[in-house]
Amino acid sequence: MKVILPKKELIFLLSKLQGFLGRATLMPVLNHILINALEDNVEFLATDLEIACRTNLKTDIEKEGKTTIDGKKLYEITKEMESEKICIEKVESKVKISDGNTVFFLSSYPVEDFPLVEKRENFPITIESQKLKNMIKKTSFCISTDESRINLCGAFIEIVKNPLRLRMVATDGHRLSFYEESISEGFQIEKGVIIPRKALLELRELIKEEDVLLELDLSENQIFVKKDNFYINARLIDAEFPDYKQVIPKEIKHNVIINRENFSSVLRKIAIIARTSQKGAVFEFRDKKLISSCEDQETGIVKSEMDINYIDEPIKICLNVRYLTDVINIIDEDDVIIGINSPEQPITIKPYRKEENELHLIMPMVM
Repeated sequence: MKVILPKKELIFLLSKLQGFLGRATLMPVLNHILINALEDNVEFLATDLEIACRTNLKTDIEKEGKTTIDGKKLYEITKEMESEKICIEKVESKVKISDGNTVFFLSSYPVEDFPLVEKRENFPITIESQKLKNMIKKTSFCISTDESRINLCGAFIEIVKNPLRLRMVATDGHRLSFYEESISEGFQIEKGVIIPRKALLELRELIKEEDVLLELDLSENQIFVKKDNFYINARLIDAEFPDYKQVIPKEIKHNVIINRENFSSVLRKIAIIARTSQKGAVFEFRDKKLISSCEDQETGIVKSEMDINYIDEPIKICLNVRYLTDVINIIDEDDVIIGINSPEQPITIKPYRKEENELHLIMPMVM
């Protein structure tokens, strides 16, 4: 195999593939990218067995063939090369990388050692990338990183009808977020599926720079996404997502409209003490005031007041400040509605707008 590749385009492709490389030392070949040169097309494939990305580059091919090469090393080398053309050539058991001035020889694994990755050609489902970006942004911070609860280590997506919408839900057991976007009639999912956290974050990274139409398909255990010449496969989590609808309050006793920026400022002050406290912060709603406070025996005490429109009976609730901050930071509207039933029940937070497509829940802490 011998190919001549344009440096700029190669750097771009390799930068996108970095997140798909394996980190496991038990299979070092997963640190490599599989390169397949055929006719006038060079295909690049990276996978960690759970998620994979395939892309290609039209270029001059002097000799067809396949090889594997360390993905991170190739990326670092390409960035440092001075020429605008990079030559990659298989030389016996090594891969030669050169630009006319500098030559590297990197070790390679047999192509047969690289895992097989399913390739999908047809994508019957389409969705705007901006919609998917919004869904990931509004829910991914709630995904659990506790692998002992594997069913919470991804986001649940399902179809909601009348009108037709795609809903994404995530929870770590202490908080929950869901967000919906309208979709086309051709979008069909027979039942909800759980997409792993890493797959969502890598997909968000891939589509963050531009708004395009994404093509999708689902099988029994995988999701396939096509964006331009990037093809992503991800294994779905084979587990039962909890019945999240049970924890969403059907009625709200107290609704409080709060300016998001003002509340965010209060939270930043409270967080200075709350970061070292295990007890959370206390939020007291009374007499058109929100009184926020936190106490830590070693660090100190903080108390802050802000004007609000609350005139119902006084109520106190203890909450995790970081969880609150996460939600307030991802809401785009100027005002938010905080729904409270009792100090023992979860609070709801949503944007103050007509469209009911976003909701966040936070479980209270013991005061």
